[in-house]
Amino acid sequence: MFLKRSRGSITVFICIVMSVLIPLCCILTDIARYSMAEKQAENALRLSVESVLAAYDRQLKEQYGLFALYPREKEAIENEIYELLSRNLNIGAAADGVSDLYDFKIRNVEVITFYNLTEPQVLKQQIAEFMKYRAPIQAVQEIYEKLKIMKGLMKEADMVEKKIEVEKLMNDIRSSLVNLYFMLEEQLIKFNDGPVTPQKTIKDLMFDKVDSYWESGCKNIENANKEVEPIKEAQDGYIKIYPDYERAKNEKDAAVKRLESIESSISRKENELSRLESELAEATDENRVNSLQSRITGIEKDIEKLEEEYSKAYDEYSKAYDRFSALEEEITKYKNVLDQKLPQVINDLNQAITSNKNMVSSLQYLLNHLSTHKEYHKELISIIDQLGPKLTELDKKSSEILKEANDNDGIVADKVGGELDKQLQLVQKETFDEIRSKLSSNVDWLDKWIEAVALCIEAFEECGSNLEKALEQAEKVHREPQKGTRFDGFKEYTSVTSAIETMKTNTSSLKALKDMEEWVYSIPSFELSPKANSNEYNAFKIWFNQKFSNIYEVDEPAKENDKKLKQLKESIKAFTEDAVNKKEDNEKSESKNLNDIEDEIRRNLPSRNGSESSDSAIEDIKRLIGQSQANRPVNESFYNGQNPLDGAIEGVGQVDEKGKNFFSFQFERIKSFFNTIGNILANGLESMAESLYMNEYIVSAFKCATSFDNKIEHDIGWNRPLDKTYFNRGEVEYIIFGKDDEASNINLSRLSVFAIRLPFNLMHVYTDPDKNAAALSLATTIAGWTIFGVPVVHNFLLISWAGLESYVDTEILLNNGRVPLIKTSLSWILGIESLYKKLKDILVNDVKEYAQEKFDSAVNNVFSTVEETVTSIVDTQIDKLFAPLEAKILEVAESITAATGNSTGNTEDSVSLNINVDFLASLDYSSLESLKQSLESRLSQYVNSTVEELKTYGQEKLEQYKSSLKAKVKSAIFGSSHFKELKEKISKEGSNLINKGINAAADAIDGLLGNAEGSLSNNIKGKLIMMDYVDYLRLMLLAVPDKTKTARIADLMQLNMQSITGNKDISVSQYKTYIFVRAEIDFNTWFLPEKLFKKDSGMILVEWSQGY
Repeated sequence: MFLKRSRGSITVFICIVMSVLIPLCCILTDIARYSMAEKQAENALRLSVESVLAAYDRQLKEQYGLFALYPREKEAIENEIYELLSRNLNIGAAADGVSDLYDFKIRNVEVITFYNLTEPQVLKQQIAEFMKYRAPIQAVQEIYEKLKIMKGLMKEADMVEKKIEVEKLMNDIRSSLVNLYFMLEEQLIKFNDGPVTPQKTIKDLMFDKVDSYWESGCKNIENANKEVEPIKEAQDGYIKIYPDYERAKNEKDAAVKRLESIESSISRKENELSRLESELAEATDENRVNSLQSRITGIEKDIEKLEEEYSKAYDEYSKAYDRFSALEEEITKYKNVLDQKLPQVINDLNQAITSNKNMVSSLQYLLNHLSTHKEYHKELISIIDQLGPKLTELDKKSSEILKEANDNDGIVADKVGGELDKQLQLVQKETFDEIRSKLSSNVDWLDKWIEAVALCIEAFEECGSNLEKALEQAEKVHREPQKGTRFDGFKEYTSVTSAIETMKTNTSSLKALKDMEEWVYSIPSFELSPKANSNEYNAFKIWFNQKFSNIYEVDEPAKENDKKLKQLKESIKAFTEDAVNKKEDNEKSESKNLNDIEDEIRRNLPSRNGSESSDSAIEDIKRLIGQSQANRPVNESFYNGQNPLDGAIEGVGQVDEKGKNFFSFQFERIKSFFNTIGNILANGLESMAESLYMNEYIVSAFKCATSFDNKIEHDIGWNRPLDKTYFNRGEVEYIIFGKDDEASNINLSRLSVFAIRLPFNLMHVYTDPDKNAAALSLATTIAGWTIFGVPVVHNFLLISWAGLESYVDTEILLNNGRVPLIKTSLSWILGIESLYKKLKDILVNDVKEYAQEKFDSAVNNVFSTVEETVTSIVDTQIDKLFAPLEAKILEVAESITAATGNSTGNTEDSVSLNINVDFLASLDYSSLESLKQSLESRLSQYVNSTVEELKTYGQEKLEQYKSSLKAKVKSAIFGSSHFKELKEKISKEGSNLINKGINAAADAIDGLLGNAEGSLSNNIKGKLIMMDYVDYLRLMLLAVPDKTKTARIADLMQLNMQSITGNKDISVSQYKTYIFVRAEIDFNTWFLPEKLFKKDSGMILVEWSQGY
């Protein structure tokens, strides 16, 4: 029996529920506490990291405006964060009435610093962040607009340079054609012409001489050969008795010597006997007397014996003499025959040898004549072979230039296109295959004739050699007939006769030019158009004298002009050498060199040692946080091309006006530079903003050649110790060029600025009428080359003039002056006479002040800029329209002269000028571009309406008409109230552009100029933009690869920080910009066991990464 009770059931139920809820609440409480503890730990760690980042390197910030952690050991940073984190988590803190809810305990702190300033992307981003607040986007936009204008202008300058190169090619082609023409007309036509009478060819004259000499020689040889047998008989007899004769002669000579010896002995005995007898006569002593008598008796006996011996010897001598006399008589008979015959033989042989030499000389003259004409032919074939590729190249290059000129509507494009069109009509474009074929055929015949004559000369020379041998035999027989040498005469002349006949047979086709068959040998015809002038003829004579032989007498004026051109080239050559090697005295004394510092310090420079990568630190962080890849908070977009300015300076001292010269090399260098700038600009402002910011930072943070007195314009800091930097001035130049020597970097910068100025100054001299006229006048005076020689020398003068002005500009810029991007007549400094001066004479002390005053006044006078531009527009348009007419007049000048009955010098008196410019009343003055277009249209209509009349004018008359038309058009435009109003407006906005910058005046002035991106607009703006040396440094910095740039910035920072602090151990790689911290923290759980929150580490793992 069960008792049923209901009381306490709720209590039991609640107990059951609470047994679950209470543990659950405890678990949830600890989990909530864990979550809050994690957030608090994370916040505490973030605050700790920010506190550490606040301890940036003060000197680096003050000197360069960049943030980086103060260099410390990893343990020191970890300890600091440990302390900061402990404070932020209130570890160990106690307060009355307050309980520590978490009771945190820090188990471990691990720190990784990364992204140092040697890493290009880090330094680049640091600089960009710094400069965004110092250089607003408007400043960057200003630089960007200048670059766009310069790029547009450079395209036109490039067009001018291409045309200059094409004119060199045209000059080369014309020179070749002139040389071809005069060689055919004056030299090849003289082939086989007799030097005495035209009736006798050179071959006939030389063959007649050979026949005459050979006939005479044969007679001499025959006379010599007649005496061979008598000479042999006499020599045989002489040789036969010569041994007996020689023995008899020797016996006779021995007998004579024997007699002479006995006679000598007898004489000595007699002398002694005489002496003893004298002593005996004087002797008184008996013994002495007896002694002397005894000696005298002995000597007398000796004398008797000697006399008997002499008698016998004399008998022997008589017998020997009789034998010798008989033999001598017989041998003398033979010797007399030889002495009679051999001198005549020797004389005949000598005459034969002389005749043979004369024959060789005569044939050699003919051979030289044939060989010379072969060389003429080969040279002409070479000229023709080179003409084909040159004409193809001319066609290709001229087509490219004309296309560029047609695609552009600028003043330069119109001038280039008009002049080139005119010049191309004067270039003779034809194939020379037929002429070449004929010349090649002539060479084959010349080879055949040369071979025939040469073989005959060989036969003569062999004959001469054999005659020399025969002569040598005769002379030896004459001198020493007993030796056995035989004179056999000369028998080989029959082979010479055969050689002469063979030569005559093989050269039978060689006749006078008029008598030879055309298929054998003839001179091809060639008509030069237009005909050569006297200067071209003189040029041909000079070329021929240098190439072959000095046979032409060159006119004295041509020699004098050539001398003047050489003098000019020497002056310009000296300028190029001085410009490249020039160094200021203060540069030599103040220049620093990286080779002067310790090897260890130099090796540790970032550009030498390389950047210290953060890749290993990133890998460590990835390992710690367990991610597959860490996020990089930096932008790695780089320009990594090559710096076109960083290379050897080519062409120093080369001043060939017809080939590549110093200025050509500089133009190529700067064209490559602007191509690089163009590629960078193509990506737009946004993509290159960081690069522009970096460049602004460089010129504001580092000194350059114009940083005198240790001052930098727009310095990034205040009161920085710029006097303690390693380099005295050329820091920016080091970043651009990277040479160890400071002076070398400054000099390379000077030459690069010079090269940048060159194309813009060339644009001015090319389009300025007065300078063109001055250069043309000088070129006409000294250019003695071809119809294109004057343009070539003219261009050489223009580019040399622009080069010299560019160097003066560079010197002004280096002395803190400013120069307009494109000059006007008012801002141009040098006259053309400066081309003859030395560089040091040009750079006088006051040229900078004078030039700067000139620049300031020129820029302020915008009126002159507008009028000068309109003048160029008028001149260019009229020249372009008249170019076809002028070319036609040059081509048919003789026929026009015949038709009019006047020379070109008299036409100006025979035709009156009738120019009416009323058609200009409807010009559109709403903008400069519309004025140009409407002027072009009206002028074209006017010239077309008068073209028939103009065709009747001579060359000088047409030139006078053209000049008068230019003057009247300019007068009408400049006198128009509409133009004055337009000029006032442009002047106002131009002044704003000068004073406030391009951005401030861009819209307004573009509306007045027309097409904002057009040539005309760029040209006007270019004349108003003033640039200083630092502007050119900004430009050059764009071409330096980013990694190179940042590495060299790091070099300077490291060197300068070492110099400022005196600590040589400082390295930029120590300056880290980012920090990663990982902390392991425990806290006191209330309900749950701690091991539930631990996994081989602290209960709470927090990570934080942050940087500047």
